Amino acid sequence: MEEVNQHTRILMIYQRLKIGEKLVKYKLVNEFNVSEKTLQRDFSEIKKFIAYMDLEEELVYNRADNYHYLKQEKPTYFSAEEILLLAKILLEARALPKNEVEQLVTKLLGLIPAEKSQQIKKIIRNEKFHYEELKQSKSVQNMLWQLANAIHTKTEIHIHYKKEYDTQPKVHKLQPVGVIFSDYYFYLIAFKEQMTYPIVFRLDRITECKLLAKKFKINEANRFKEGEFRKRVQFMYTGELLSIEFYFNGASLQAVLDRLPTAEVIGFDEEKGSLIRAEVYGTGIQMWLLSQGNAVEVMKPLRFREQMKEKLQKMLERYK
Repeated sequence: MEEVNQHTRILMIYQRLKIGEKLVKYKLVNEFNVSEKTLQRDFSEIKKFIAYMDLEEELVYNRADNYHYLKQEKPTYFSAEEILLLAKILLEARALPKNEVEQLVTKLLGLIPAEKSQQIKKIIRNEKFHYEELKQSKSVQNMLWQLANAIHTKTEIHIHYKKEYDTQPKVHKLQPVGVIFSDYYFYLIAFKEQMTYPIVFRLDRITECKLLAKKFKINEANRFKEGEFRKRVQFMYTGELLSIEFYFNGASLQAVLDRLPTAEVIGFDEEKGSLIRAEVYGTGIQMWLLSQGNAVEVMKPLRFREQMKEKLQKMLERYK
């Protein structure tokens, strides 16, 4: 290794301690071509720096295994296990263009020791090579940041929105209240004036976004809560907020309760199965219930039950 001065060497050692490396003194002696006494002075300087900055960490020497490490009450560095977890999520989500995923994975791997980084590279090599971006994949990073600022400052926006089969984008004036990720895509959640339920827009279909001068107000009691919204929406289709009841006799009741976080089992029937109640948005839940075939029977509300019957009759007509 090219010879470095004392200040650079101390910074390099501290940076490696910060990402969780366990540093063996004799290896550092060989790496930096300095004496053990010099290395000990370096560690002393790092201890002084930690004390001076009053950091919630401590440089510790493990005598049994002969290495130094940084002990933190609340670790600020990522472990190799956490980086692997995040890399897997990024690759499986398919939410970003391939070049952006590769950049993010590379940055994540730079946050852990080189040895662990190489190990993770081997684990995810095949997934990374065969990463399949979405057919109309495009970067939404800048749009996401712009919308997040509009939401934070409660600023109204104009967007140009072009659906898959539209010939020209449509203009919408909106009050943005949230951005969430679901099933490959990022979505803007917003209200239009005079509307009582939110509308959903896919970020990659927004061709233009402009922040207006006008601010909007939301009563704190009625503040949009992304987590609560996510519990009640399916496939990012909203519609009227409903309290529904349905029987389910499919293979996994647990899967239903995981899919519908507001769901609760309120009864049981020998033939029909578990009776479930849930608060959900109507359009999306109808799509999901239809996907369950004869494993479900909607009971309430009656109007929603009739809508399900109409849909099923139309489906049956296709097979005649």
